[in-house]
Amino acid sequence: MTKRDHLNPILNKLNKDESKTIQRSSVQQKKQQRVDKKHDIKIPLDKELIKEMKKRAFDKRMTLTEFTSYLLQKGVKDPLAKYLPMPERSYQGNKNTVRAKLNKHEYNQLFALQLEFDYKSQRQAAHHVLMNMLMRDKENDLL
Repeated sequence: MTKRDHLNPILNKLNKDESKTIQRSSVQQKKQQRVDKKHDIKIPLDKELIKEMKKRAFDKRMTLTEFTSYLLQKGVKDPLAKYLPMPERSYQGNKNTVRAKLNKHEYNQLFALQLEFDYKSQRQAAHHVLMNMLMRDKENDLL
């Protein structure tokens, strides 16, 4: 018995067939993206505002991410979003962030608003829309 011979004859056949394995082609196919893929956006906010949003989300029986996504989706679809002024609280890229997940269509609308507002980032445009939605909610109790 040599080193490659096994007691089980099936294993001997496997070793012989290893030389016949098919080589993978060097050209790999691209993976298709899912249709329902979400784009994740982190929006910087103050700690007090995050606490307030958590309370509102809890009242609506949503997670903070779901609530933020809901506000952004509603704000991006609103035709008045283009004309609303920048809220009192200015945009600052700080450590405290909330997440929002938008589908492709809403993400494209947010990009269009970013171009409209002439902002450098989509985070800043998302901050603008979110702040306006929160201010409108306080005033009119829309949500």
